[in-house]
Amino acid sequence: MKKIIIILIIPLLNLGNTPVISNIINPSTDDCEGLNNIEINEVHSNYNGFGVCCFGGNNGFIDITVTGGTGNYTYTWNNGETSEDLSNIGAGTYAVTATDENGCSGSIEVIITEPENMTISVSRSSYHGEFDYGVSCNGATDGFIDITVTGGTGNYTYAWDNGETTQDLGDIGAGSYTVIATDGNGNSISIEVVLTESPEPDFNIIIDSLEDYTGFGVSCNGEGDGHISFSITSGDEFGWNYILQSDEAEILNSYIDSNAGVIENLSAGDYEIFFTDENGCVTDLYPFTITEAEEMIISKNHSNYSSYGVSCNGATDGFIDITVTGGTGNYTYAWDNGETSQDLSNIGAGTYAVTATD
Repeated sequence: MKKIIIILIIPLLNLGNTPVISNIINPSTDDCEGLNNIEINEVHSNYNGFGVCCFGGNNGFIDITVTGGTGNYTYTWNNGETSEDLSNIGAGTYAVTATDENGCSGSIEVIITEPENMTISVSRSSYHGEFDYGVSCNGATDGFIDITVTGGTGNYTYAWDNGETTQDLGDIGAGSYTVIATDGNGNSISIEVVLTESPEPDFNIIIDSLEDYTGFGVSCNGEGDGHISFSITSGDEFGWNYILQSDEAEILNSYIDSNAGVIENLSAGDYEIFFTDENGCVTDLYPFTITEAEEMIISKNHSNYSSYGVSCNGATDGFIDITVTGGTGNYTYAWDNGETSQDLSNIGAGTYAVTATD
């Protein structure tokens, strides 16, 4: 009666190609008792703890060495092979029986393992609900791609077609991105991810800084009665939010439900305005200037008779000459004595007030 002892050999992890050796001493029949025992040693493939390099791979091997017994050996493997060793094998359980010339035999079982199949799952940026754009606005760079790799032997490296070697990508624009993930055995898997963007805005914005005050944007130097008008030509019929800023400081943020509007009560200065649509996408900056005339200044020259405005008490030989600069020109004059000329002459002593208007 044959007696068979099976020993399970589990490969050691991270041994590279270090031999894994097992042995068995097994007289196979009562008739073999007392004869030289048959001893089987085996070495099998080891790829970072697995018997083959990758899922579905067939680069495994089992090398056995038989000692003891009598004469030449024959070999019977459970996969039908009769050679001493096996090569180019896939994952599985392999058992071999070695028999000598006297019919004495020994057996051993070897398990060739394989890593799990490599897979990639993807999470990416998504904006604006059902539109599922990869970035928030046309031309934006707020997209991201996060990938998760499973299977293989771990210790993955990553190679993106844009040159990045990180696992994930962030702050990216619309486009097609392909990554190759490689495990410790050199097995790789790739995936392409596409980030879309909304169509380029189809609009034209016209800013008109109205110069209704004789060629200036405000009525007088220092006044705050300037205004602009704007119109938006767009294929989209919805409201806009506009933000007005001066010297990079926001001074007005308002919403209109049409494609045209007027902004009033502006002082002279340089401004920028930009618009955002319902998705929060921002237009370019549109600069404009509210102009103003120079400040009006009046200078005067009056008669002087030894520090008096007239030559004698009761005399009417005084005069006042004024000069006005600034404003828009074309001045008119209103004296408190009723005169409307620029200057006064042949006047007596007294107090005189004039208002010059451009």
